[in-house]
Amino acid sequence: MNSRSPKSDLSRRLEGLRAESFDTLQADVRLRDLQRQADASDDNYRRAVTRLKETQVLQALEMTPDVRIVSAAAVPGGPVGPGKAVLAGLAAVVCGAIATGVALVRTMRQRGVYSSHQVEALLGLPAVGIVPLLGRAKRSARADDDPYSNTGGGDFAEAVWRLCARLHLVRTGAEPASVKGGEVVMLTSSVAGEGKTTLAVALSAFLADTGRRVVIVDCDTRRPAVHRLLGGVRPPKGLTDLLEGDATLDQVLHIDDRRRVSVIAAGRPVDRPQILLGSKAMLSLLVELAERYDVVVLDTPPVLSVSDALILAPLADRVLYVVRWARTASSLASAGIKQVRQVGGRIGGAVLSMVNAREHANLEYGARPPSGRSYRLRRIA
Repeated sequence: MNSRSPKSDLSRRLEGLRAESFDTLQADVRLRDLQRQADASDDNYRRAVTRLKETQVLQALEMTPDVRIVSAAAVPGGPVGPGKAVLAGLAAVVCGAIATGVALVRTMRQRGVYSSHQVEALLGLPAVGIVPLLGRAKRSARADDDPYSNTGGGDFAEAVWRLCARLHLVRTGAEPASVKGGEVVMLTSSVAGEGKTTLAVALSAFLADTGRRVVIVDCDTRRPAVHRLLGGVRPPKGLTDLLEGDATLDQVLHIDDRRRVSVIAAGRPVDRPQILLGSKAMLSLLVELAERYDVVVLDTPPVLSVSDALILAPLADRVLYVVRWARTASSLASAGIKQVRQVGGRIGGAVLSMVNAREHANLEYGARPPSGRSYRLRRIA
């Protein structure tokens, strides 16, 4: 019994220590929980105090006006504004800026061809002629003058004379008639409205007036205008009727008695004129006309509009490319010239048409100023 008594005591004491340790752990957990609650309450309190202080400061700021008087304002006795010198300076600056902008815009929009130097530089062709506006020539000529004749038309007739001389189409007195004959000259342009048909009629009338046998063929079957410029009605039969076999050459040939020019009108409209223009009948017609006449003038549609001119270009001895002065963009003219060359057309040069003589005299030597003053040479290229 005595030997077991110490073990029992130790067991009881161990159980007591275990109970005390468990109570201590529970107390420690309770303590930590209370500590966390106290820390959370302290944080909430601090936040509440901080928010209260911020609110008090904002209220104090709202109640205190943020304005203070620096100096008292003086009552003006009259209108107040910038001085005249300042306004004049501002107006000069604004006007200068507007003028500069307008000049830049005009410079950017000037894409046309303005001189023979630009013809050679931009288009790569010799400038064989500069033809003024026919309306200006008509006003400067007498009322009974024919603007398509070398005896009238003023500047226009002189320009056509120079064109013929540069193209060697005018026969000199010492030259036999057989030396220069049977040449086919085709006139075309990039777009419509460049004065191509007017120049073709004037060129034909001028050559006929100098004694050459000339025939002009209206190859623009879509918009024929040769008969209208010659002052006559449209003949019942023309080129298309001849090429389709509905008429003979003698039936479609008409003589303009006033200008001594033979004319072949366009004929009746057809759906696909390019087929007729590229036929063997057209080639045979040109061969026969070259045997009968010294010069055969072909008035063709614009190159960039339809393909008719490209079909006829290889059949002509030379092509005159008409470019409207200051109006036709150099890019359009270059594109048309490139197409003519690609099909084998022999371009003899470019003609600046519908030139304003007064403005052109300030750009390039070669046009007589209407005022009769000396020329002013200003090359732009």
